[in-house]
Amino acid sequence: MLPPAAALPFGPLWFLAAYLVVVAVAPGTVWLQRRVGLLVPAAMALVTVLVDLVGFGLGHPRVRYLNIAPVLLLPHQLGYAYADGSMQRWPRRALWAMVAVGLGGLVLLTNPWVFLPFGGTRFRWFPTIGHYPRSLLGTDVEPISDAYPPTVCFLLAGIWAIGAVMLLRPALVRWVARPGPWKATIFVNGIIMTLFLWHMTACLLAILARVRPYPGGMASTAPVEVDRPRGEGDVEPDVPWVVIVWNDPINLMSYVVWVFQKLFGYSREKATKLMLDVHHKGRAVVSHGTREKCEHDVARLHAHGLWATMQKDR
Repeated sequence: MLPPAAALPFGPLWFLAAYLVVVAVAPGTVWLQRRVGLLVPAAMALVTVLVDLVGFGLGHPRVRYLNIAPVLLLPHQLGYAYADGSMQRWPRRALWAMVAVGLGGLVLLTNPWVFLPFGGTRFRWFPTIGHYPRSLLGTDVEPISDAYPPTVCFLLAGIWAIGAVMLLRPALVRWVARPGPWKATIFVNGIIMTLFLWHMTACLLAILARVRPYPGGMASTAPVEVDRPRGEGDVEPDVPWVVIVWNDPINLMSYVVWVFQKLFGYSREKATKLMLDVHHKGRAVVSHGTREKCEHDVARLHAHGLWATMQKDR
């Protein structure tokens, strides 16, 4: 397993590129704020929900990338209301509503209660878990991410956080009006980016130390065949490859059967037999063929949250 891209030292600086885009479109978003006000963030929230319905519910994952714009622009759009002073005049019940909707929506969507009536279908929408992931961070080892691309959960986190900060604003303003807290704020702001980057560098080193090949590393992985270095005179025989699915404590048996049927076109009986081999024997060969074909099959299995490797069929 390779370190997630977000853990690389410069990976977290993606927000600088995003902010450049936000600044570039600012004349248009300011004009919209002056013309229609809060209808703009309301429309952004509605688009986010619709995109998630199409991306997850109708099985079009690439559509989810359309959420990058509304999810990342919505907090900035609300910032216009703060800048012109109108947000400070909002009634406290409106701010409490933001907290309730944002935090309450996160609790509901990241737990199975809302999705239980849909039965096994929910695992087609959200592989391996049947609901939105609880983590708002995104890595390349998660079958689903709330961050890459952003989901409605990412948007809800921003809504409730803004509402909470505005509720706390009067007390915070009084607190930072004192010399001590204000000096501490200036000091922390002066070093916060340095600390952030050093933290990410340390995180990267820890990940690299953890993913050394088993058994030398701290974390084990499924066995995988490593090719022997070849000289110029070596000829690689035409040996077929096989794809192996390994047992894991996460995926439901019914979900594994469904994945085998969907990806390989197996009958329910054959898919069930392979699933039982995985469950009882710890592994099962689910496909074979050329190296390119098996690499493709492994990638598809990983995308569905299954633990899969490939090796030569000797």
